[in-house]
Amino acid sequence: MAHGDGDSDATLLVRLVRRVAHYRVTSALVRLTHPDLAFWAIHRFSERLAEATRSQGELDRAAALQAARARALLASDSGVDLLVLGHTHRPALEPVGERRWYLNPGAWMDGGRYAVVTERGPELCRFE
Repeated sequence: MAHGDGDSDATLLVRLVRRVAHYRVTSALVRLTHPDLAFWAIHRFSERLAEATRSQGELDRAAALQAARARALLASDSGVDLLVLGHTHRPALEPVGERRWYLNPGAWMDGGRYAVVTERGPELCRFE
């Protein structure tokens, strides 16, 4: 189980931001900044980045990229029976072999979506 954000970076901008965010110097600069200012700046930047990557086309590409990477991981690692990723907020349940699945439960805030795992396997659900 993972958030899945590293698996669905469909745009160059998002990949660049992710790379810069993980530099040690970036972390050091944020630590030197007053927390109120740092949180304000990060929040504002996150909003603008989300606006730039929230189009339906970008979301479709991110979801497809995430699903392809999930299928590849499941195909290469027989010890993984269920891979659960989120981030794209696109519900998906794909069988990738006998009792092996890729699951994205979707998002609770997008219609009360969630998933459960039963003896029969994972199921996508919607809260009514």
